[in-house]
Amino acid sequence: MTGVKTHVCDRLTRWRARVADAYAGFGAPPATVQAHATVLVAALEGALILARARRTTEPLDTVDRFFASHAPDSGKLSRSWEVPELV
Repeated sequence: MTGVKTHVCDRLTRWRARVADAYAGFGAPPATVQAHATVLVAALEGALILARARRTTEPLDTVDRFFASHAPDSGKLSRSWEVPELV
């Protein structure tokens, strides 16, 4: 793997791990946190591509609404959490 690919892979792996930890903190069953984290990161990455192509935040807003409404315990969610930087 090249240096850039290694760096991106490392960042995405750490990002997914942090999301999995957040899911666990919100009460998701331990057996599902890795899968949920993978789906969330993949959805955000796809939404970023669509948002750039369409020049609108609508895809990001859609992902936000979907995951906020399907969280293990929506009452525990806070809009103050931050998405970790990838670079």
